[in-house]
Amino acid sequence: MKKGVLTAVLLGVIMLTGCSVEQKVTINNDFSSDVVMDCYTTAAEEDAIMKSMYDMGADKSTTYQQMMESMEFDCAGTEMINGVENNRYTIESKNSANDTKGMFMELTNQKAVYNIATQTETQTQQMSGSTSMDYGDMGFFRFTIKYPFKVAKANGVLQPDGCTVVYDILDLNKKKVSRIYAIGASALSASDKVTIKGVKNKKAYKKPVTVKATCDGVITSFKVNGVNQAANSYYAKKNGKYVVEIETASGKKVSCTFCVDNKKPTTNIKNKKTYKKNVKIKFKDSISGIKKATLNGKKIKSGKKVKKNGNYVLKIYDKAGNVKKIKFTIKK
Repeated sequence: MKKGVLTAVLLGVIMLTGCSVEQKVTINNDFSSDVVMDCYTTAAEEDAIMKSMYDMGADKSTTYQQMMESMEFDCAGTEMINGVENNRYTIESKNSANDTKGMFMELTNQKAVYNIATQTETQTQQMSGSTSMDYGDMGFFRFTIKYPFKVAKANGVLQPDGCTVVYDILDLNKKKVSRIYAIGASALSASDKVTIKGVKNKKAYKKPVTVKATCDGVITSFKVNGVNQAANSYYAKKNGKYVVEIETASGKKVSCTFCVDNKKPTTNIKNKKTYKKNVKIKFKDSISGIKKATLNGKKIKSGKKVKKNGNYVLKIYDKAGNVKKIKFTIKK
């Protein structure tokens, strides 16, 4: 099993077997960072993890400690957690400014936003499921970040130094929170203004569109049809109605509705057909709705009765700009 695959599989198994994880990140003034991750496991948990790893093809002569050491974790002794002895494994790393910023959705000297959801929508996918990760029976999962600015507001526990915030990931996950954030005073005051680009409220579009929200403060939630998104943008490709809901760190809430509709309206009248009796024209559009309809250039409504012999051109327009054109004849 390759090291990268091994790391991902093992950390996944750790999360599902009752173990505990604490990650500490110190972001420096130049945005480089120092990261320490501690994993805590009991002997029984280690046995359960290794059984799962053996079932997935790991070498059965390998011990849990050897597995951790192969991923550059150091064995750092034992600690008592809730009266139970746990082995502690730790790993430290240093990240460049570019790598650190790459970890965050946003990171400046006044704000930071980090995505903790794992099953959110990408810009090329449509809504498909939950934004909550299954952390199994983990003991705890804490994320501690020391920011290079004084924090005015965060959705974690602010520490006495005014710069460090502790986030309880398990609790936030239960509350279906998809992002952790911290914000300075000036950015917090700018969080009331949100700009939505790419679409207009209550408008319809024939082609796929990307809706995007920007804010000088912090956008803490960006949902489309009730699903949290990993970014502050969404590519709406499928036909249908979309409801965008945005919330900022100041509590400001903004919403926008629009639809994508590339289907023409429907009607009971058949193209190029000759009718030998009176007809009653019906039409509808189930996505964007009907904008107007004309019969030989004159506006009509659905339900219009036509009795006279003659040639007719029916045009039906929906609100997205799709047009259905029908030619028919009445010859009694």
